[in-house]
Amino acid sequence: MAVLPEYLGLEPFPTVRGFSGHRRAFVKVQSGCDNFCTYCIVPFARGLPVSRPQVEIIDEINALSAAGYREAVLCGINLGLYEGGITKLLKDLLAATDMPRLRLSSLEPWTVDEAFCELFAAELRICRHLHLPLQSGCDAILAAMGRPYRRAYYRDLLLRLNQAAPLAALGTDVMVGFPGEDEAAFEDGLAFLTDLPLAYLHVFPYSRRPGTPAAGFAAQVPEIVKKQRAARLRDLSESKRLSFEQACSGSTAELLVSRSVAGVSWGTTSNYLKLKVAAELNPYDVYPVRVLGQRAGSLWGEVLTPGALRQVD
Repeated sequence: MAVLPEYLGLEPFPTVRGFSGHRRAFVKVQSGCDNFCTYCIVPFARGLPVSRPQVEIIDEINALSAAGYREAVLCGINLGLYEGGITKLLKDLLAATDMPRLRLSSLEPWTVDEAFCELFAAELRICRHLHLPLQSGCDAILAAMGRPYRRAYYRDLLLRLNQAAPLAALGTDVMVGFPGEDEAAFEDGLAFLTDLPLAYLHVFPYSRRPGTPAAGFAAQVPEIVKKQRAARLRDLSESKRLSFEQACSGSTAELLVSRSVAGVSWGTTSNYLKLKVAAELNPYDVYPVRVLGQRAGSLWGEVLTPGALRQVD
Protein backbone atom coordinates (compact mmCIF):
# COMPACT_ATOMS: atom_id res chain seq x y z
CA MET A 1 0.00 0.00 0.00
CA ALA A 2 1.34 3.43 -0.92
CA VAL A 3 2.49 5.73 1.87
CA LEU A 4 0.71 8.98 1.13
CA PRO A 5 2.98 12.04 1.36
CA GLU A 6 0.50 13.88 3.58
CA TYR A 7 1.19 11.25 6.26
CA LEU A 8 4.78 12.48 6.21
CA GLY A 9 3.76 16.09 6.77
CA LEU A 10 3.88 16.97 3.07
CA GLU A 11 1.24 18.36 0.74
CA PRO A 12 1.41 15.99 -2.25
CA PHE A 13 -0.47 17.86 -4.98
CA PRO A 14 -1.03 21.57 -4.36
CA THR A 15 -3.30 23.28 -6.88
CA VAL A 16 -1.42 25.94 -8.84
CA ARG A 17 -2.96 28.62 -11.04
CA GLY A 18 0.11 30.58 -12.12
CA PHE A 19 3.91 30.81 -12.11
CA SER A 20 5.23 34.34 -11.70
CA GLY A 21 8.13 34.98 -14.06
CA HIS A 22 7.71 31.68 -15.93
CA ARG A 23 6.29 31.03 -19.39
CA ARG A 24 5.76 27.34 -18.77
CA ALA A 25 3.47 25.81 -16.15
CA PHE A 26 4.56 22.92 -13.91
CA VAL A 27 1.89 20.42 -12.92
CA LYS A 28 2.64 17.76 -10.32
CA VAL A 29 0.84 14.52 -11.17
CA GLN A 30 2.69 11.87 -9.15
CA SER A 31 4.80 11.42 -6.03
CA GLY A 32 6.89 8.65 -4.50
CA CYS A 33 8.90 5.70 -5.79
CA ASP A 34 9.20 2.01 -4.94
CA ASN A 35 12.44 1.04 -6.67
CA PHE A 36 14.77 1.66 -3.71
CA CYS A 37 17.96 2.37 -5.66
CA THR A 38 20.84 1.79 -3.26
CA TYR A 39 21.96 5.45 -3.33
CA CYS A 40 18.52 7.06 -3.04
CA ILE A 41 16.65 8.29 0.02
CA VAL A 42 13.48 9.26 -1.88
CA PRO A 43 11.33 6.20 -1.07
CA PHE A 44 12.04 6.76 2.62
CA ALA A 45 11.54 10.54 2.50
CA ARG A 46 8.61 10.72 0.05
CA GLY A 47 6.92 7.36 0.43
CA LEU A 48 5.73 4.84 -2.11
CA PRO A 49 4.05 5.83 -5.40
CA VAL A 50 0.82 7.81 -5.26
CA SER A 51 -1.00 9.37 -8.21
CA ARG A 52 -2.98 12.58 -8.36
CA PRO A 53 -6.61 12.17 -9.43
CA GLN A 54 -6.90 12.71 -13.15
CA VAL A 55 -9.82 15.12 -12.84
CA GLU A 56 -7.64 17.47 -10.75
CA ILE A 57 -4.87 17.37 -13.35
CA ILE A 58 -7.29 18.15 -16.19
CA ASP A 59 -8.89 21.00 -14.27
CA GLU A 60 -5.53 22.54 -13.40
CA ILE A 61 -4.16 22.31 -16.94
CA ASN A 62 -7.34 23.83 -18.41
CA ALA A 63 -7.17 26.68 -15.87
CA LEU A 64 -3.52 27.30 -16.73
CA SER A 65 -4.33 27.28 -20.44
CA ALA A 66 -7.10 29.81 -19.87
CA ALA A 67 -4.59 31.96 -17.96
CA GLY A 68 -2.36 32.11 -21.04
CA TYR A 69 0.15 29.32 -20.52
CA ARG A 70 1.06 27.44 -23.69
CA GLU A 71 3.08 24.59 -22.19
CA ALA A 72 2.50 22.36 -19.17
CA VAL A 73 5.37 20.31 -17.76
CA LEU A 74 4.13 17.14 -16.05
CA CYS A 75 6.20 16.53 -12.91
CA GLY A 76 6.62 13.68 -10.47
CA ILE A 77 9.25 11.71 -8.62
CA ASN A 78 8.71 8.73 -10.94
CA LEU A 79 6.22 9.76 -13.62
CA GLY A 80 6.14 6.36 -15.26
CA LEU A 81 4.54 4.91 -12.12
CA TYR A 82 1.38 6.99 -12.58
CA GLU A 83 -1.57 4.69 -11.82
CA GLY A 84 -2.96 3.28 -15.04
CA GLY A 85 0.21 4.26 -16.93
CA ILE A 86 1.70 7.51 -18.18
CA THR A 87 0.60 6.68 -21.73
CA LYS A 88 -3.07 6.54 -20.76
CA LEU A 89 -2.74 9.76 -18.75
CA LEU A 90 -1.21 11.54 -21.75
CA LYS A 91 -3.95 10.30 -24.08
CA ASP A 92 -6.62 11.53 -21.68
CA LEU A 93 -4.93 14.92 -21.24
CA LEU A 94 -4.62 15.34 -25.00
CA ALA A 95 -8.33 14.64 -25.35
CA ALA A 96 -9.61 16.66 -22.39
CA THR A 97 -7.39 19.78 -22.51
CA ASP A 98 -6.41 22.31 -25.15
CA MET A 99 -2.91 22.95 -23.80
CA PRO A 100 -0.78 23.24 -26.97
CA ARG A 101 2.31 21.57 -25.50
CA LEU A 102 2.72 18.87 -22.86
CA ARG A 103 6.26 18.16 -21.68
CA LEU A 104 7.44 15.36 -19.39
CA SER A 105 9.95 16.36 -16.76
CA SER A 106 11.68 12.96 -16.54
CA LEU A 107 10.89 9.29 -17.17
CA GLU A 108 12.67 6.33 -15.66
CA PRO A 109 13.69 4.13 -18.60
CA TRP A 110 12.19 0.91 -17.24
CA THR A 111 8.73 2.52 -17.21
CA VAL A 112 8.77 3.29 -20.95
CA ASP A 113 6.88 0.72 -23.02
CA GLU A 114 6.08 0.30 -26.69
CA ALA A 115 2.70 2.02 -26.37
CA PHE A 116 4.42 5.13 -25.04
CA CYS A 117 6.97 5.11 -27.87
CA GLU A 118 4.16 4.91 -30.44
CA LEU A 119 2.24 7.79 -28.84
CA PHE A 120 5.38 9.91 -28.58
CA ALA A 121 6.16 9.37 -32.26
CA ALA A 122 2.62 10.20 -33.40
CA GLU A 123 1.45 13.05 -31.14
CA LEU A 124 3.26 16.35 -31.74
CA ARG A 125 1.57 18.08 -28.78
CA ILE A 126 3.89 15.96 -26.64
CA CYS A 127 7.12 17.93 -26.68
CA ARG A 128 9.95 16.40 -28.70
CA HIS A 129 12.06 16.05 -25.57
CA LEU A 130 12.54 13.17 -23.14
CA HIS A 131 14.81 13.04 -20.10
CA LEU A 132 15.65 9.40 -19.36
CA PRO A 133 18.02 8.92 -16.40
CA LEU A 134 20.70 6.29 -17.05
CA GLN A 135 22.94 6.90 -13.98
CA SER A 136 25.82 4.73 -15.24
CA GLY A 137 26.99 3.29 -18.54
CA CYS A 138 28.63 0.32 -16.80
CA ASP A 139 26.50 -2.78 -16.14
CA ALA A 140 28.34 -3.72 -12.95
CA ILE A 141 27.66 -0.26 -11.49
CA LEU A 142 24.01 -0.35 -12.60
CA ALA A 143 23.62 -3.64 -10.73
CA ALA A 144 25.25 -2.21 -7.59
CA MET A 145 22.93 0.80 -7.82
CA GLY A 146 19.87 -1.44 -7.90
CA ARG A 147 18.75 -0.09 -11.27
CA PRO A 148 16.29 -2.60 -12.84
CA TYR A 149 17.81 -2.64 -16.36
CA ARG A 150 21.14 -2.99 -18.09
CA ARG A 151 22.75 -0.75 -20.65
CA ALA A 152 21.70 -2.84 -23.66
CA TYR A 153 18.06 -2.16 -22.76
CA TYR A 154 18.78 1.57 -22.43
CA ARG A 155 20.64 1.71 -25.75
CA ASP A 156 17.82 -0.09 -27.56
CA LEU A 157 15.25 2.28 -26.03
CA LEU A 158 17.16 5.39 -27.13
CA LEU A 159 17.73 4.05 -30.63
CA ARG A 160 14.02 3.25 -30.96
CA LEU A 161 13.01 6.74 -29.82
CA ASN A 162 15.64 8.38 -32.01
CA GLN A 163 14.40 6.48 -35.04
CA ALA A 164 10.80 7.43 -34.30
CA ALA A 165 11.60 11.13 -33.76
CA PRO A 166 15.08 11.93 -35.15
CA LEU A 167 15.17 15.56 -33.93
CA ALA A 168 13.80 14.84 -30.47
CA ALA A 169 16.13 15.91 -27.65
CA LEU A 170 17.00 12.85 -25.58
CA GLY A 171 18.79 13.67 -22.34
CA THR A 172 20.00 11.74 -19.34
CA ASP A 173 21.36 11.83 -15.79
CA VAL A 174 24.78 10.32 -15.10
CA MET A 175 26.29 9.78 -11.66
CA VAL A 176 30.07 9.63 -11.28
CA GLY A 177 32.07 8.17 -8.44
CA PHE A 178 29.56 5.59 -7.23
CA PRO A 179 31.27 3.17 -4.78
CA GLY A 180 33.22 0.57 -6.74
CA GLU A 181 33.51 2.69 -9.89
CA ASP A 182 37.18 2.15 -10.72
CA GLU A 183 38.95 3.63 -13.74
CA ALA A 184 37.99 0.72 -15.99
CA ALA A 185 34.30 1.02 -15.07
CA PHE A 186 34.33 4.77 -15.66
CA GLU A 187 36.03 4.43 -19.07
CA ASP A 188 33.60 1.67 -20.03
CA GLY A 189 30.66 3.90 -19.17
CA LEU A 190 32.16 6.91 -20.94
CA ALA A 191 32.62 4.94 -24.16
CA PHE A 192 29.02 3.72 -23.95
CA LEU A 193 27.67 7.26 -23.45
CA THR A 194 29.77 8.61 -26.31
CA ASP A 195 27.99 6.33 -28.78
CA LEU A 196 24.43 7.11 -27.65
CA PRO A 197 22.16 9.57 -29.56
CA LEU A 198 21.96 11.98 -26.62
CA ALA A 199 21.44 15.75 -26.81
CA TYR A 200 22.87 16.45 -23.34
CA LEU A 201 23.88 14.91 -20.01
CA HIS A 202 23.14 16.09 -16.49
CA VAL A 203 26.25 15.07 -14.55
CA PHE A 204 26.55 14.90 -10.79
CA PRO A 205 28.94 13.22 -8.32
CA TYR A 206 27.76 10.47 -6.02
CA SER A 207 26.98 11.78 -2.53
CA ARG A 208 26.52 9.55 0.51
CA ARG A 209 22.98 9.56 1.91
CA PRO A 210 22.80 8.26 5.50
CA GLY A 211 20.46 5.30 5.76
CA THR A 212 20.99 4.11 2.18
CA PRO A 213 22.82 0.84 1.43
CA ALA A 214 25.41 2.56 -0.79
CA ALA A 215 26.56 4.76 2.09
CA GLY A 216 28.10 1.66 3.64
CA PHE A 217 29.61 0.19 0.49
CA ALA A 218 33.35 -0.36 0.32
CA ALA A 219 35.58 1.28 -2.32
CA GLN A 220 34.27 4.80 -1.90
CA VAL A 221 35.71 7.05 -4.62
CA PRO A 222 37.85 10.06 -3.57
CA GLU A 223 36.26 13.48 -4.13
CA ILE A 224 39.08 14.66 -6.40
CA VAL A 225 38.51 11.66 -8.68
CA LYS A 226 34.77 12.38 -8.79
CA LYS A 227 35.51 15.97 -9.78
CA GLN A 228 37.85 14.90 -12.59
CA ARG A 229 35.39 12.37 -13.97
CA ALA A 230 32.50 14.82 -13.78
CA ALA A 231 34.53 17.34 -15.80
CA ARG A 232 35.14 14.81 -18.56
CA LEU A 233 31.46 13.92 -18.74
CA ARG A 234 30.45 17.58 -18.81
CA ASP A 235 32.82 18.06 -21.75
CA LEU A 236 31.04 15.17 -23.47
CA SER A 237 27.69 16.79 -22.71
CA GLU A 238 28.77 20.05 -24.30
CA SER A 239 29.95 18.19 -27.39
CA LYS A 240 26.63 16.34 -27.57
CA ARG A 241 24.70 19.59 -27.21
CA LEU A 242 26.58 21.29 -30.04
CA SER A 243 26.19 18.25 -32.30
CA PHE A 244 22.45 18.15 -31.63
CA GLU A 245 22.07 21.85 -32.37
CA GLN A 246 24.00 21.40 -35.61
CA ALA A 247 21.75 18.48 -36.58
CA CYS A 248 18.72 20.74 -36.02
CA SER A 249 20.06 23.57 -38.19
CA GLY A 250 17.70 24.19 -41.07
CA SER A 251 14.76 22.51 -39.35
CA THR A 252 11.52 24.26 -38.48
CA ALA A 253 10.13 24.44 -34.97
CA GLU A 254 7.64 26.23 -32.74
CA LEU A 255 9.23 28.71 -30.33
CA LEU A 256 7.58 29.50 -26.99
CA VAL A 257 8.87 33.00 -26.25
CA SER A 258 10.08 33.66 -22.70
CA ARG A 259 11.32 37.25 -23.03
CA SER A 260 11.99 39.98 -25.56
CA VAL A 261 14.39 42.91 -25.16
CA ALA A 262 15.66 45.50 -27.65
CA GLY A 263 14.67 43.62 -30.78
CA VAL A 264 15.87 40.19 -29.64
CA SER A 265 13.64 37.42 -28.29
CA TRP A 266 14.50 34.24 -26.41
CA GLY A 267 12.52 31.06 -26.09
CA THR A 268 12.38 27.28 -26.01
CA THR A 269 11.37 24.96 -28.83
CA SER A 270 9.43 21.74 -28.42
CA ASN A 271 12.71 19.82 -28.69
CA TYR A 272 14.30 21.89 -25.93
CA LEU A 273 16.49 24.18 -28.00
CA LYS A 274 17.22 27.52 -26.32
CA LEU A 275 16.82 29.83 -29.29
CA LYS A 276 17.29 33.52 -30.03
CA VAL A 277 15.60 35.39 -32.87
CA ALA A 278 16.23 38.93 -34.11
CA ALA A 279 12.65 40.11 -33.61
CA GLU A 280 10.61 41.60 -30.82
CA LEU A 281 7.95 39.00 -30.05
CA ASN A 282 5.26 38.70 -27.41
CA PRO A 283 6.22 36.60 -24.38
CA TYR A 284 3.91 33.62 -23.79
CA ASP A 285 3.14 33.35 -27.52
CA VAL A 286 4.29 30.55 -29.84
CA TYR A 287 5.87 31.37 -33.21
CA PRO A 288 6.99 29.27 -36.17
CA VAL A 289 10.76 29.52 -36.61
CA ARG A 290 13.62 28.05 -38.59
CA VAL A 291 16.79 27.07 -36.73
CA LEU A 292 19.79 28.80 -38.31
CA GLY A 293 22.73 27.69 -36.17
CA GLN A 294 25.31 28.86 -33.68
CA ARG A 295 26.61 32.44 -33.65
CA ALA A 296 28.70 34.08 -30.94
CA GLY A 297 27.92 31.37 -28.41
CA SER A 298 24.14 31.37 -28.93
CA LEU A 299 21.77 29.35 -31.08
CA TRP A 300 19.84 31.58 -33.48
CA GLY A 301 16.74 31.19 -35.57
CA GLU A 302 14.43 33.25 -37.75
CA VAL A 303 10.69 33.82 -37.50
CA LEU A 304 8.85 32.37 -40.48
CA THR A 305 5.64 34.42 -40.16
CA PRO A 306 5.04 37.69 -38.31
CA GLY A 307 2.00 36.42 -36.40
CA ALA A 308 1.97 33.98 -33.51
CA LEU A 309 0.61 30.48 -33.98
CA ARG A 310 -0.89 30.61 -30.52
CA GLN A 311 -1.51 33.85 -28.72
CA VAL A 312 -2.52 34.78 -25.22
CA ASP A 313 -6.12 35.93 -25.29
